[in-house]
Amino acid sequence: PNIDQQEGAEACHYFLQQRLKPSVPFGVITKIILLVLQSNVMNFMGRYFHQIKGTAMGTPMAVNFANLFMAKFEQELLFQYEKESGRKPSSWLRFIDDIFFIWTGDKRSLNDFMSFCNHFHEHNVYSSKIKFTFNTSTKSVNFLDTTVTLNPDGTLSTNLYAKPTAAHNYLHHLSYHVPYVIKSIPISQFTRIRRICSTIGDLGVKIYL
Repeated sequence: PNIDQQEGAEACHYFLQQRLKPSVPFGVITKIILLVLQSNVMNFMGRYFHQIKGTAMGTPMAVNFANLFMAKFEQELLFQYEKESGRKPSSWLRFIDDIFFIWTGDKRSLNDFMSFCNHFHEHNVYSSKIKFTFNTSTKSVNFLDTTVTLNPDGTLSTNLYAKPTAAHNYLHHLSYHVPYVIKSIPISQFTRIRRICSTIGDLGVKIYL
């Protein structure tokens, strides 16, 4: 909802130009994107409202639209900060609007970088007011459903993380879903946990061979 419609469409246009096989002209796709963004109408208590700002929640194209905007935004942000300070995160990974990055400088330079991120939209005249919240630690941080820990030898290990509000609700075994869907839940969950946990000892369960 914080992404300006025109700026988001321009970001999509930017990446569409980089396609190796542009089967559909990027100008046409850009017009379609703006048509979707500018045609969101909702009814509330008998009154109709036309959304004129941001992206509608639930629009099928919203995730790709936001991803492309953030990709262009972060490219410009990281490039400009490195150009001005000579520093940058040693690693920067993003999933939609969640970012994991590693900073190898001191705390002062990290604070400077975080401040730069939160004022980047102002200094570059962005209508999209993109703000960041940070959780930092020299030992471990939580990212999505993973806790990433810095080991004494300088390597990273991962373990399962669940938010305190996580309900852990799954399909009831008497649900009318087709049987293979219900049977796949334990397999998929254990597979997910095993992929996240760096060591067998972190699984918290006994494995009988």
